Amino acid sequence: MRWLALACQNRHSLSPHAGRCRHFLIFDLAAPAGSEPQRLDLSPQQSLFALQADAAHPLDGVDMLIARSIGVGIRDKLALRGIHTRVTEEADPQRIVQGFLAGSLITRAAEASPAGGRRQRGLACMTPAL
Repeated sequence: MRWLALACQNRHSLSPHAGRCRHFLIFDLAAPAGSEPQRLDLSPQQSLFALQADAAHPLDGVDMLIARSIGVGIRDKLALRGIHTRVTEEADPQRIVQGFLAGSLITRAAEASPAGGRRQRGLACMTPAL
């Protein structure tokens, strides 16, 4: 795993909704510690909510996307592109990256409920495969 994208609509902290977010911080996990992330700014038509299965997207090539919430539909669309998704309560991008690399970041996955609605699973630590 090399590329980690964080949904950061205000460009400073993790966004509550990945689907409508248009600003992302992209971290190269192979870069030296403290390296600045790349900024990715999307048009409204490029938001994850508007993601089309048959069209290229600027997030293609990212290995993992983390936000404060990710709906099941977005999760499934990204999974088809090989992008893993996780949800965390942590808001600070630097702490997220540090915790992710250390395997101590508390995350959860969005999952469909048996009734067809959405629910969030419990929290768990995630250890990256670098």
